[in-house]
Amino acid sequence: MEQTRCQFRASIGLFVATSLGVAAVVLFAWWNIVAIVPGITVAFALLYGSLLLVREARLAIVSTFEEMEYARENVKATRPGDAQR
Repeated sequence: MEQTRCQFRASIGLFVATSLGVAAVVLFAWWNIVAIVPGITVAFALLYGSLLLVREARLAIVSTFEEMEYARENVKATRPGDAQR
């Protein structure tokens, strides 16, 4: 989760850099690369951050199911009469 937060903070910083780059392009029409490179970098950084969130959400779901299965097994082990239901 820490890696995801770091990725999104970096993406937000790159969005600010892109905004400044767009402002520079408006002021100096020949400086196109200043806005293009940060913009493309931001797009890929956000895509990567989104993929990290999806992966971590899947891990959280699997972990929750495993914990619930473990809890069910422990309840059945402590109550032998209820395990037949």
